[in-house]
Amino acid sequence: MSKQWSDFAWTSQTKLNFSPLWSHLTNERVIQMLAKTNPNKLTCVNLYHCLHITDHVIDYLIQERPYLSKLVLTLCDQISPSALSRIGNFKKLASLDVSFCQTVTDEPLKSWANLQHLEHLFMSHCKSITNEGIRS
Repeated sequence: MSKQWSDFAWTSQTKLNFSPLWSHLTNERVIQMLAKTNPNKLTCVNLYHCLHITDHVIDYLIQERPYLSKLVLTLCDQISPSALSRIGNFKKLASLDVSFCQTVTDEPLKSWANLQHLEHLFMSHCKSITNEGIRS
């Protein structure tokens, strides 16, 4: 019974906040936890300050959870600009926070123009973005 309840708790999740575990999380652990969620119910993933998260998690989310509406990647500096560009492939992303991500460059901004549902984009202290990137 306990195992069934545990599985139910994961599959009924709509939001996952990984930030309290930020210093201990690996790509593999995050993907294991995400795999337990129901892809039709999960709407928000918060990876705030998860220092060890890389492109693998982004690629998993895009492939397996393409209907997320909110993604928080604040202070996630191990994610490459090309993986950040692939965020433009989410189907219903309405809110994206990449504040303090030093790997955010002009390149990802162009692909984020494809995010038709994007209402909130937080990019404070992204020092690699130029005026040219903002214009594109």
